Amino acid sequence: TSLAAVREKIDAELKPASTLLDGITAKIRTEVKMKAFVSGNVIGMIEGSDPVLKNEAVIIGAHLDHLGINDEGYVFNGADDNASGSAGVLEAAQAFALNPVKPKRSIIFACWTGEEKGLLGSRYFAQFPTLPDVKIITCLNMDMISRDWAPERLEQMSRRMANFAEGVEINEQTIKRLVTASMSGQSPALAEISSRLNKEHVGLIYVPRPSVQLSGGSDHAPFHMKKIPAVFFFAAMTDDYHQPGDTAEKMNVEKMQDIIRLLYLTAFEIADADETIDWTEPEN
Repeated sequence: TSLAAVREKIDAELKPASTLLDGITAKIRTEVKMKAFVSGNVIGMIEGSDPVLKNEAVIIGAHLDHLGINDEGYVFNGADDNASGSAGVLEAAQAFALNPVKPKRSIIFACWTGEEKGLLGSRYFAQFPTLPDVKIITCLNMDMISRDWAPERLEQMSRRMANFAEGVEINEQTIKRLVTASMSGQSPALAEISSRLNKEHVGLIYVPRPSVQLSGGSDHAPFHMKKIPAVFFFAAMTDDYHQPGDTAEKMNVEKMQDIIRLLYLTAFEIADADETIDWTEPEN
């Protein structure tokens, strides 16, 4: 057979076409090359109003990188992943700047580099903070906050939500207002604060998903690993994920705006509270 024939068969049947090659062995040699590079995070800060508590901070972040252009010339626009989150950081920063009332603690705004290469920017900052004299007390992260789940994934979403949101009906209308938030299970106050603020002021179908083993491929993870309470706001997974079709006209801008509003309110309340959010390890 030939590679062309196998490819034609796969394209026609849309099934694997594996074949045993009797009597043939192969050796594979790999070589790993390490390359040093420089790629900057973009960091800003608004100082808190309390002369003592301003040395603590809530960090609001999102990654600014995506996949660029591949060898065939396809542009990976990254509108949802993650221009949406990057825009959210800028909008939150503008809101804090315009508000004449500043919270007691400082707010750090971060657009991370290298998320798609392994959370490089946020991991580096968590290990070697640009502001070493400021103690980060909470991380609020936005990644892919502007799309809706596809209707064909409704059954999948219903099963997933059953573990976290009893009574939430998943249908073609509710997914336009649905947002999930993975968060550090060691800090139950995160779910209480954000859920209350959503109910009082925003009105999303909001599903907190606490987990003591919080991980996942976004920039909240390095902070959770350092026992800093973290939240990851996320709207939907679509077939455009890491594809050239992730374009701006598909965004649900109204939902995106409300997610940013919820994040802003959550950040302000945490930053202005008398006490920091507790981190309590579960008992074995």
